[in-house]
Amino acid sequence: MRLNSYLSHSRHGIFYFRWPLPSCEFNAKRASFRMSLRTRCPKRAGQLARHLASCGDAFLHKKASSDMRHDELRALVHKYFKNALATQRDRLDADGPMSARELAPVETSQALAEASEEEFWSICTQKAQTPSCGNSARPVVFLSQKPLPTLQE
Repeated sequence: MRLNSYLSHSRHGIFYFRWPLPSCEFNAKRASFRMSLRTRCPKRAGQLARHLASCGDAFLHKKASSDMRHDELRALVHKYFKNALATQRDRLDADGPMSARELAPVETSQALAEASEEEFWSICTQKAQTPSCGNSARPVVFLSQKPLPTLQE
């Protein structure tokens, strides 16, 4: 079983989210933050870890953590990830698993992020070469295609 880079697995089967804390100038050792996801399901743990990793990236860009003490930074990161985990768990519990339609853009973004530079540009140029209606960016819809269901359906 392949785990996401932000996941760790305990010997009891519980998944944990790992997040590297920024290293301080005076302390060359890089510490990491670890928080229980409270699940044994690898699929759900992956969903939660991906969400928390994206929240962590946004957090690092928003906060200037270089002037904070290590204990203050650790407490702030713990509070932030705890709130993000609670909201994501509530959303997943309310909505259920993602449908194939909701999952498609996520998989495409992940494939683009993991692709090499040549693959990335070949995918982008293929998308740009799809037929469109005149000067608009809307793709041509052929009569043989079935319409996609809307979110209200």
